[in-house]
Amino acid sequence: YTVYGSMNDLFASLRQSIPESVPIIGLIEGGDDAESSLWRPFGARRVVHVLQGDRSREQNLHWLVVKNDVIGSGQPEDFNQWLQRSSGAVVARQSVTEKAGYGPETWSVVHFPGDAN
Repeated sequence: YTVYGSMNDLFASLRQSIPESVPIIGLIEGGDDAESSLWRPFGARRVVHVLQGDRSREQNLHWLVVKNDVIGSGQPEDFNQWLQRSSGAVVARQSVTEKAGYGPETWSVVHFPGDAN
């Protein structure tokens, strides 16, 4: 019950690491994750799905929320190598238990240079 009781705003602490003025957040996730928390405040922000770190489709995409183990084959070094290649910087990292059957999973907020925010 503890896990599912926090589902309404699962990523609140990660979201707080992103300036409120940022209108678009990228999301790299596993396909069935609870992204609605990232849309807050509703109507002021848009969340776009990014495949394996391909930010090229969104020119103004400088903030990503990433489920670390979906990068590469899911090993921590895969995430670190992707981060180096993409010139991103981790702003926040949190262990999130989204599903009771899976246990905690690591999520990161990554900022990419070139953004005024």
